[in-house]
Order: sequence, then C-alpha cells, then structure tokens
Amino acid sequence: TKFIEWRPGFRVGDESGTAGVSLHTVRRDRRVLSLLFSYAYRMEHVEMNPCYRIDADKPDARDVPLLTKNELRDFLKASNSNPMLHALVMLLSETGMRFYSEALQLRWSDVDFANGRIEVVHDPKNRDGKRIKGGRSRSIKMTDTLRDALREHAASYRMAMYEGERSPFVFHHLHTTRSAVAGS
Repeated sequence: TKFIEWRPGFRVGDESGTAGVSLHTVRRDRRVLSLLFSYAYRMEHVEMNPCYRIDADKPDARDVPLLTKNELRDFLKASNSNPMLHALVMLLSETGMRFYSEALQLRWSDVDFANGRIEVVHDPKNRDGKRIKGGRSRSIKMTDTLRDALREHAASYRMAMYEGERSPFVFHHLHTTRSAVAGS
C-alpha cells in the first residue's frame, strides 16, 4: 500500500521532486512488483504476495491523438519527395498497422494484390523471430487507394537489386551506410 501511495509522486531522475508519474505507470509498476513477489512466493522466500491485497487506481482512458483528414493530407504531401516514406505513411494511415513490428517487417510475400489483402504474420520460429503484439497472424483488406500506392511502390522497389539480391522487405534501406545495409 505504501508503494502505491508513494509511486505517483516519484519520477526517476527528477531532482526537484515535483514531477510525478501517470496512473498507467503506477499500475504497470504494481504488476511488475506483483510478478516479482509471485516468483519469490514460488521460491518460498516470502509467505504471500502482498500485492494481491492492493489495487492501484484505474486511470482514465488515454486520448489517442489522431490526425484530421487535412493533417493527414498535409503529411502525405510532405512525404512526396521520399517515395519509400510516402508509401509507408500511406500504409500506416490506411491499415493502422504497428510501425516497427508490423509495417517495417512487412515482406512482399505478405502482400496479395490479386485479393487485395495484406497478411500480418506472427511466426517466431521461421521468420527471423518475427513477433507481433497479440501473437496471432491476421489479414488486412487493402483500400483501393492503398492498393494503388503499393502497386506503384512495387513497380519501383520490388525488383530492385541490392548486392545481387532482391530485398524481401516492402520497406527497406536504399543505400548501405555504417548503420544500415541496403535492402534490409
């Protein structure tokens, strides 16, 4: 109970002592603490998990900032000079895919132009450990706008060769640098 009372007013690195944390953070920390006590209980280091007796206040639902149609139009227009970025922004806005674990891991084999679908694949054993949140593969229907944009993107990048090989990824690096390999 003392932890739940103390945690909202403490932020790591805050020298002034005036910054606090959100209720989401307090609940997450309580869950982690509960997991640790559960492990200690299983190892017989404690007689019970004290976290079972307390519950952190439930936070209000988070406000997710969404772009208006005009803001999205402006964002897409601003990305026109970079075709790879433009196609990525279009994909994210039309599908709601997660950026890193889904969109940046998308492969050409996951895009079915004939049926107008994108397969979001969760396959940790076969696809370089590819995992997605929720742990289940799913299929997303493409809008006509997205299908046209991805066809145009495919015409430019699907057959492009990088060091003698084609990239399996829809969105990939175009040039090799110190921190990136072309085609990956």
